[in-house]
Amino acid sequence: MKILSWNVRGLGQSRTVRLLKNKLRHIQPQILFLIETKVTSRKMESIRRRCGFMNGIDVDAIGWKEGINLSLKSYSRSHIDVEVEEENGVGKWRLTGFYGEPVEQNRRELWELLRSLQRGSNLPWLVVGDFNEILFSFEKQGGRMREERQMEAFRKALEDCELADLGFSGQWYTWERGRLASNNIRERLDRGVTNPKWWDLFANFEVNHLQHSFLDHCPVVVSTNTNGGRYNSSQSRRFKFNADWILSPTCEEHIKNIWLSSSQDVLVKLQELGRSLQDWAKSERKSRLQCTTELIDRLCELGECEISEDLIRRRFIGSKELEPIGLKWGTKTQPSFIKVLHREKEKNEVKGLEDEFGTLKTETGEMEKMATNYFKELFSSKGISDCSGLMESFQPNITEGHNRDLTAEFTPEEIVLAIKLIGPLKAPGMDGFPAIFHYKFWHIVGEEITKFCLNVLKGEKNMEEVNFTNIILIPKDNSPKQMNQFRLISLCNVIYKIISKVIVNRFRKVLNLFIEDSQGAFISGRQIADSIFVAYEILHSFKKEEGLLKKGLH
Repeated sequence: MKILSWNVRGLGQSRTVRLLKNKLRHIQPQILFLIETKVTSRKMESIRRRCGFMNGIDVDAIGWKEGINLSLKSYSRSHIDVEVEEENGVGKWRLTGFYGEPVEQNRRELWELLRSLQRGSNLPWLVVGDFNEILFSFEKQGGRMREERQMEAFRKALEDCELADLGFSGQWYTWERGRLASNNIRERLDRGVTNPKWWDLFANFEVNHLQHSFLDHCPVVVSTNTNGGRYNSSQSRRFKFNADWILSPTCEEHIKNIWLSSSQDVLVKLQELGRSLQDWAKSERKSRLQCTTELIDRLCELGECEISEDLIRRRFIGSKELEPIGLKWGTKTQPSFIKVLHREKEKNEVKGLEDEFGTLKTETGEMEKMATNYFKELFSSKGISDCSGLMESFQPNITEGHNRDLTAEFTPEEIVLAIKLIGPLKAPGMDGFPAIFHYKFWHIVGEEITKFCLNVLKGEKNMEEVNFTNIILIPKDNSPKQMNQFRLISLCNVIYKIISKVIVNRFRKVLNLFIEDSQGAFISGRQIADSIFVAYEILHSFKKEEGLLKKGLH
């Protein structure tokens, strides 16, 4: 199923309606949500029917094709809330078309409306529309900077409603105004957000920002897939830079062209580069497949010819041309290897978790909520008591000279040193770029990434923009049932790792001044295992002495 959400101000003009019809003919959505149409309900009904949507609710409006059962639950000038029941037996779920208040002072009431809608049902829930707000500052370019309290209010509303952003493919912004560089403003105002139950029901969803030519907002299409699956199925479609891409002779030139042609913030440029590299990789695969097919066909034809010196030379040349393709890009994955992967995936899948009362929860939404609450409690501060008396007993070890070194201005050389200390093939964070990408193409991306990192370290930029982490749970036991039976691994973006590594490198110079020699960690050259070996040696010596004493007694 396709759900199309579009802010289409100007539907009173016949030209806009014709363009809308052509666009819908190409997209072919089953459910259509139109926002800020500026036309009457009667006029909207006429437009909806002309576009092929015989069923509809004309508030702003929403329409749907035959074969889908919708029941209206509530509506206002800012939302339409319906329950959806498809004929394919996927079950009921909830769809809310949402329109955010353009005036910032009035948005607080809308966030409260969203919270009240969340309390009204426990079904899988999709909210899509024009929220007229952004989540983070990097979702806007041009114009005055958005106030942090506005974005925080939006984030808090989504968190309270247990709604998460679905992400997208296509251009990063959904609204644009201004045809000159000096007055151009771009923002991501339109989006889809869902609760965990909807995400689990339609794990193979897609969200696309489609190109358009006649409105300031672009259409947002949410495509569902009812084949089932869990959250990690959708995660596998996230962009990930493959290390073998650097072997392609066209990869560096493509990265250089995309990077230098954009004037966006470095984080937005990485997003754009990731999407462009996905398209480039598809083209490369198609080109390699075509090249391989042609070479194999040529070798087959030569194999049917009579043997000659020229034939042998041509077959040798053809084989040499085919060889690098296999070396660079590998061969087809063996079915036995795929079976092993499936077995490992099934073994590591979390099938149930026990709550504090020992009740086993198997619903994905319930397990995700338990995991979220567990880590929130684990990493949240409980507050501290008055430690002034304790601190009086400490003697300062950091001299003024050390303090000057620690607070000195950060330099580009420290950024370069930090990136060299990160493992090149470590699992990437949410942006999909491992450290090997930065190593290989530092001469292209290094200057801007260095500037971004220095701005964060100087306090001129917000760390929150890169402080996103993929959390991987590794089972400690077979068939774990409790959260403390998992080991947590955080996959951070490389830019975040660079910033933290620079700070760590600063503190390394003085750590030995206030960490005792008996402590087996935190200091270069020491290992936790050393303390374990010492403990074993002590126990061994005790047992040895005990044995000698027993022999003496006899």
